Amino acid sequence: MIATAVVPALLVALPAALVAVFCVSGVAKLTDRSGTEAVLSALALGGARARRAVARMLPGAELVLAAVLLVAPAGWMQFGSWLAAGMLAVFSVVVGVLLARGHEVACGCFGALSEEAVSWRTLLRNLALVALAVLTALLAPVGVLPAALVLPLEGWLALAGLAVVALTVAALVLARRVTVLRRALATAGRPLAHPASFGALTGGREGTEWPVPDLEVTDARGRAVELASLAGDRPVLLMLLSAECTPCSRIADAIPGWQGAFGESVRVVALTSASREEFAARYPGLAGVPLYSGYRSLVAMTGLAGVPSAFLLSTSRTVAAGPAEGADEVVALAEAIRSVVPTPVMTAVSLR
Repeated sequence: MIATAVVPALLVALPAALVAVFCVSGVAKLTDRSGTEAVLSALALGGARARRAVARMLPGAELVLAAVLLVAPAGWMQFGSWLAAGMLAVFSVVVGVLLARGHEVACGCFGALSEEAVSWRTLLRNLALVALAVLTALLAPVGVLPAALVLPLEGWLALAGLAVVALTVAALVLARRVTVLRRALATAGRPLAHPASFGALTGGREGTEWPVPDLEVTDARGRAVELASLAGDRPVLLMLLSAECTPCSRIADAIPGWQGAFGESVRVVALTSASREEFAARYPGLAGVPLYSGYRSLVAMTGLAGVPSAFLLSTSRTVAAGPAEGADEVVALAEAIRSVVPTPVMTAVSLR
């Protein structure tokens, strides 16, 4: 009895899971084409025009494939499922190549929703999706809607049980993301008791300021500079950015507005591991922002998960706030600073 209910439910659940994956991925990529271009750039595939063309076509291809899996009759279903398996296999190869080359780039698998840099966990997730597509090709004879129309009551009950399990797993996966958002909101809404010291913004190390890591970075002339010395006459908002990072583009677009709003109260400085030529080509709008090299040592010393990240360095050689990790927390920290610094002209900051 159980088997007769579960098997028909699986024939609906398997393609439905693939439809959900490709729908989310396609829609997310439509709003974040730069992410796909960044991945292709990291792979050194084609010129800029070719990368833009692929970034435009890929979301549509994923949504069309989702539609095929949703309504496909017999015969077409196997074609669509094997095509999905092939596409996911290609994505897995891309992630593997990025890992092998050591690139710190967001996979762009789900557009701006996937801000973390590629990792072995990304590769395992993609391989699991390949296995899902193969199982769908082998077991599911028709698409989601045709299979659902003939599903008996017991099958619908079993499908509901599978949906509960899937939603529970999804909630666990998103738990860290929710935590990041809560931390970002808490930082953004925290008022400053003393704007000069930024004391109330402190949050990264159990609410206390902590010493700036004892390391050196490289300036535009190739000279070694002590990190703590960057905040000589005024606080510095240190932005860690990569030239191969989709969320970093969002932060880079906002930096000129933030610097204008900070006025003379806080200086924005960028820290990267990319060459200056590569950084300038990726972020032409940051030509006026001081750029230093050597963020890998800072990432290793502080245990950061990746970029974008930010620290507020005080003139007393301490980290007054941070680290802010991920685009949401970086935005929250910058906006919290902007809300309290005395500036003659308050510049509105808008994020794309």
